[in-house]
Amino acid sequence: MTEPVELGVDSQPRTHSAVTRALIWGICITISVVFLTLISSVIWPGQVVYLAPLLCEQPEYEGIVVSDTYATGDGRSTNFTLYCVGDRGQTTDNGWLQPFLLMWAAYLTVVTIVTLFVLIWRKGRSVSEEL
Repeated sequence: MTEPVELGVDSQPRTHSAVTRALIWGICITISVVFLTLISSVIWPGQVVYLAPLLCEQPEYEGIVVSDTYATGDGRSTNFTLYCVGDRGQTTDNGWLQPFLLMWAAYLTVVTIVTLFVLIWRKGRSVSEEL
């Protein structure tokens, strides 16, 4: 005889595959790092200067972040721009998107490495505790 089945109740518990969990973790980390990068670039826009060697070509090898504040209908707005400056005063405007994306990639790399390290450390620790 068969057992009665309740409607809307799954007799098998759902388990997420490792790929699904990894994808969910990846999306959460990526979105979190976007907000971390955005907040840190507003708090300290000068951190982009450390990426200038990657963005500036010779002879303009020194990076300078310039803020431009102007009045709008809603109040005041501020834009940040990375300029590459050479010894003779030549400048190149690198804007803000490319430095922001490079800074985001750097933060994402660091956060991913730390997360993987913690996950590996926890897994190694839980296996040793079982023994």
